[in-house]
Amino acid sequence: MVNADLKNKINRMLNVFENDSGSPETDYTTIYLYHDGNNQRRQVTLGRGFTDDGGNLKSVVTNYISKAGKYSDNFKKYVGAFGKGTLDDNKEFMALLVKASKEDQLMKDAQDETFDAKYWTPAFKFFTDNGFKKPLSMAVIMDSYLHSGSILSFLRNRFSASVPAKGGDEKVWIEEYVRVRRQWLVSRGKPLSNTIYRADFFIVQMKKGNWDFNCPLVANDRKLC
Repeated sequence: MVNADLKNKINRMLNVFENDSGSPETDYTTIYLYHDGNNQRRQVTLGRGFTDDGGNLKSVVTNYISKAGKYSDNFKKYVGAFGKGTLDDNKEFMALLVKASKEDQLMKDAQDETFDAKYWTPAFKFFTDNGFKKPLSMAVIMDSYLHSGSILSFLRNRFSASVPAKGGDEKVWIEEYVRVRRQWLVSRGKPLSNTIYRADFFIVQMKKGNWDFNCPLVANDRKLC
Protein backbone atom coordinates (compact mmCIF):
# COMPACT_ATOMS: atom_id res chain seq x y z
CA MET A 1 0.00 0.00 0.00
CA VAL A 2 1.33 3.41 -0.97
CA ASN A 3 0.68 5.85 1.86
CA ALA A 4 2.34 8.89 3.44
CA ASP A 5 4.71 6.73 5.49
CA LEU A 6 5.94 4.83 2.44
CA LYS A 7 6.30 8.05 0.46
CA ASN A 8 8.41 9.52 3.25
CA LYS A 9 10.70 6.46 3.35
CA ILE A 10 11.11 6.49 -0.43
CA ASN A 11 11.86 10.21 -0.44
CA ARG A 12 14.48 9.73 2.28
CA MET A 13 16.02 6.94 0.22
CA LEU A 14 16.13 9.16 -2.86
CA ASN A 15 17.66 12.00 -0.86
CA VAL A 16 20.50 9.72 0.20
CA PHE A 17 20.99 8.59 -3.39
CA GLU A 18 20.95 12.09 -4.86
CA ASN A 19 22.80 14.23 -2.32
CA ASP A 20 26.57 14.30 -1.94
CA SER A 21 26.01 14.90 1.76
CA GLY A 22 24.31 11.52 2.02
CA SER A 23 21.64 13.01 4.27
CA PRO A 24 18.14 11.51 4.12
CA GLU A 25 16.66 14.95 4.79
CA THR A 26 15.36 16.89 1.81
CA ASP A 27 18.03 19.24 0.49
CA TYR A 28 16.45 22.38 -0.92
CA THR A 29 19.53 24.56 -1.19
CA THR A 30 22.66 22.76 -2.42
CA ILE A 31 23.84 23.15 -5.99
CA TYR A 32 25.79 20.38 -7.70
CA LEU A 33 27.80 20.74 -10.90
CA TYR A 34 28.18 17.41 -12.66
CA HIS A 35 29.22 16.48 -16.19
CA ASP A 36 25.95 14.61 -16.72
CA GLY A 37 24.11 17.03 -18.97
CA ASN A 38 23.56 16.78 -22.71
CA ASN A 39 26.64 15.21 -24.32
CA GLN A 40 28.08 14.94 -20.80
CA ARG A 41 28.46 18.69 -20.48
CA ARG A 42 28.43 20.22 -17.02
CA GLN A 43 25.01 21.27 -15.77
CA VAL A 44 23.40 22.81 -12.71
CA THR A 45 21.54 20.43 -10.43
CA LEU A 46 19.55 21.78 -7.50
CA GLY A 47 18.86 19.80 -4.35
CA ARG A 48 17.30 16.41 -5.01
CA GLY A 49 17.82 16.17 -8.74
CA PHE A 50 16.39 19.21 -10.52
CA THR A 51 18.64 19.45 -13.56
CA ASP A 52 19.04 22.22 -16.11
CA ASP A 53 19.25 20.03 -19.23
CA GLY A 54 16.55 17.72 -17.88
CA GLY A 55 14.15 20.66 -17.80
CA ASN A 56 12.99 20.24 -14.23
CA LEU A 57 15.08 23.09 -12.86
CA LYS A 58 13.25 25.37 -15.26
CA SER A 59 9.96 23.94 -14.00
CA VAL A 60 10.93 24.76 -10.42
CA VAL A 61 11.84 28.32 -11.29
CA THR A 62 8.77 29.00 -13.43
CA ASN A 63 6.56 27.48 -10.72
CA TYR A 64 8.19 29.80 -8.20
CA ILE A 65 7.68 32.80 -10.46
CA SER A 66 4.01 31.90 -10.83
CA LYS A 67 3.71 31.98 -7.03
CA ALA A 68 5.05 35.55 -7.00
CA GLY A 69 7.75 34.59 -4.55
CA LYS A 70 10.07 37.08 -2.89
CA TYR A 71 12.71 36.74 -5.61
CA SER A 72 10.45 36.03 -8.57
CA ASP A 73 11.37 39.17 -10.48
CA ASN A 74 15.07 38.38 -10.13
CA PHE A 75 14.56 35.00 -11.81
CA LYS A 76 12.59 36.21 -14.81
CA LYS A 77 15.66 37.16 -16.85
CA TYR A 78 16.94 33.59 -16.65
CA VAL A 79 13.86 31.81 -18.01
CA GLY A 80 15.19 31.85 -21.58
CA ALA A 81 18.62 30.57 -20.55
CA PHE A 82 17.65 27.09 -19.39
CA GLY A 83 18.93 24.12 -21.39
CA LYS A 84 21.61 26.11 -23.23
CA GLY A 85 24.60 25.02 -21.19
CA THR A 86 25.43 28.47 -19.83
CA LEU A 87 24.02 28.55 -16.31
CA ASP A 88 26.75 26.36 -14.81
CA ASP A 89 29.12 29.35 -15.14
CA ASN A 90 26.61 31.92 -13.91
CA LYS A 91 27.49 32.57 -10.27
CA GLU A 92 24.78 35.19 -9.91
CA PHE A 93 22.08 32.74 -10.95
CA MET A 94 23.34 29.99 -8.67
CA ALA A 95 23.59 32.38 -5.72
CA LEU A 96 20.02 33.46 -6.37
CA LEU A 97 18.85 29.83 -6.39
CA VAL A 98 20.48 29.22 -3.01
CA LYS A 99 19.19 32.48 -1.51
CA ALA A 100 15.58 31.88 -2.58
CA SER A 101 15.68 28.27 -1.42
CA LYS A 102 16.99 29.27 2.01
CA GLU A 103 14.82 32.31 2.62
CA ASP A 104 11.49 31.75 0.88
CA GLN A 105 9.11 28.92 1.76
CA LEU A 106 7.45 29.42 -1.63
CA MET A 107 10.64 28.18 -3.30
CA LYS A 108 10.58 25.05 -1.15
CA ASP A 109 6.90 24.62 -2.07
CA ALA A 110 7.75 25.01 -5.76
CA GLN A 111 10.40 22.30 -5.44
CA ASP A 112 8.06 19.89 -3.63
CA GLU A 113 5.27 20.43 -6.15
CA THR A 114 7.58 20.02 -9.12
CA PHE A 115 9.10 16.88 -7.63
CA ASP A 116 5.68 15.31 -7.20
CA ALA A 117 4.44 16.38 -10.64
CA LYS A 118 7.55 15.33 -12.57
CA TYR A 119 8.51 12.19 -10.69
CA TRP A 120 6.10 10.86 -8.08
CA THR A 121 2.85 11.18 -10.05
CA PRO A 122 4.06 9.44 -13.26
CA ALA A 123 5.88 6.78 -11.21
CA PHE A 124 2.74 6.04 -9.22
CA LYS A 125 0.71 5.87 -12.44
CA PHE A 126 3.09 3.26 -13.86
CA PHE A 127 2.91 1.37 -10.56
CA THR A 128 -0.91 1.26 -10.50
CA ASP A 129 -1.53 0.88 -14.24
CA ASN A 130 0.71 -2.18 -14.37
CA GLY A 131 -0.73 -3.90 -11.32
CA PHE A 132 2.13 -3.54 -8.87
CA LYS A 133 1.29 -3.78 -5.17
CA LYS A 134 4.50 -4.15 -3.17
CA PRO A 135 6.08 -1.12 -1.45
CA LEU A 136 9.55 -2.19 -2.62
CA SER A 137 8.25 -2.19 -6.20
CA MET A 138 7.17 1.43 -5.77
CA ALA A 139 10.62 2.31 -4.44
CA VAL A 140 12.30 0.71 -7.47
CA ILE A 141 9.94 2.40 -9.92
CA MET A 142 10.25 5.81 -8.27
CA ASP A 143 14.02 5.59 -8.26
CA SER A 144 14.03 4.83 -11.97
CA TYR A 145 11.76 7.79 -12.70
CA LEU A 146 13.99 10.16 -10.75
CA HIS A 147 17.28 8.77 -12.05
CA SER A 148 16.32 8.09 -15.69
CA GLY A 149 13.01 9.85 -16.24
CA SER A 150 10.94 6.67 -16.61
CA ILE A 151 10.98 2.90 -16.65
CA LEU A 152 13.22 2.64 -19.69
CA SER A 153 11.55 0.66 -22.46
CA PHE A 154 14.79 -0.68 -23.94
CA LEU A 155 15.62 -2.22 -20.55
CA ARG A 156 12.17 -3.82 -20.40
CA ASN A 157 12.94 -5.44 -23.74
CA ARG A 158 15.96 -7.19 -22.26
CA PHE A 159 13.93 -9.60 -20.15
CA SER A 160 10.80 -11.63 -20.75
CA ALA A 161 8.89 -11.26 -17.46
CA SER A 162 5.42 -9.70 -17.72
CA VAL A 163 4.04 -7.01 -15.45
CA PRO A 164 1.42 -8.14 -12.91
CA ALA A 165 -1.40 -6.53 -14.89
CA LYS A 166 -0.59 -8.97 -17.72
CA GLY A 167 -0.40 -12.01 -15.49
CA GLY A 168 3.25 -11.77 -14.52
CA ASP A 169 4.84 -12.29 -11.14
CA GLU A 170 5.52 -8.92 -9.54
CA LYS A 171 8.66 -10.03 -7.71
CA VAL A 172 10.15 -11.65 -10.79
CA TRP A 173 9.55 -8.53 -12.90
CA ILE A 174 11.17 -6.22 -10.33
CA GLU A 175 14.12 -8.57 -9.84
CA GLU A 176 14.70 -8.74 -13.58
CA TYR A 177 14.33 -5.01 -14.09
CA VAL A 178 16.83 -4.20 -11.33
CA ARG A 179 19.23 -6.80 -12.74
CA VAL A 180 19.25 -5.41 -16.28
CA ARG A 181 19.27 -1.84 -15.02
CA ARG A 182 22.39 -2.52 -12.99
CA GLN A 183 24.08 -4.13 -16.00
CA TRP A 184 23.21 -1.10 -18.11
CA LEU A 185 24.56 1.37 -15.54
CA VAL A 186 27.85 -0.53 -15.45
CA SER A 187 28.07 -0.67 -19.24
CA ARG A 188 27.63 3.09 -19.63
CA GLY A 189 30.79 3.97 -17.73
CA LYS A 190 31.17 7.06 -15.55
CA PRO A 191 29.21 8.91 -14.28
CA LEU A 192 26.38 6.36 -14.56
CA SER A 193 28.50 3.42 -13.47
CA ASN A 194 29.12 5.28 -10.22
CA THR A 195 25.43 4.95 -9.38
CA ILE A 196 25.12 1.16 -9.17
CA TYR A 197 24.70 1.58 -5.40
CA ARG A 198 21.06 2.33 -6.19
CA ALA A 199 20.47 -1.09 -7.74
CA ASP A 200 22.60 -2.76 -5.08
CA PHE A 201 20.39 -1.33 -2.34
CA PHE A 202 17.32 -2.90 -3.93
CA ILE A 203 19.10 -6.21 -4.44
CA VAL A 204 19.86 -6.31 -0.71
CA GLN A 205 16.20 -5.68 0.15
CA MET A 206 15.04 -8.40 -2.24
CA LYS A 207 17.50 -10.89 -0.79
CA LYS A 208 16.12 -10.08 2.65
CA GLY A 209 12.58 -10.57 1.40
CA ASN A 210 11.77 -7.00 2.45
CA TRP A 211 9.06 -6.43 -0.14
CA ASP A 212 7.07 -4.37 2.37
CA PHE A 213 10.00 -1.95 2.64
CA ASN A 214 9.96 -2.20 6.40
CA CYS A 215 12.41 -0.51 8.76
CA PRO A 216 15.23 -0.65 9.51
CA LEU A 217 16.45 0.60 6.16
CA VAL A 218 20.04 1.65 5.53
CA ALA A 219 21.24 3.08 2.23
CA ASN A 220 24.88 4.04 1.65
CA ASP A 221 25.52 3.60 5.36
CA ARG A 222 22.79 6.13 6.17
CA LYS A 223 19.80 5.17 8.27
CA LEU A 224 16.51 5.94 6.54
CA CYS A 225 14.31 4.67 9.34
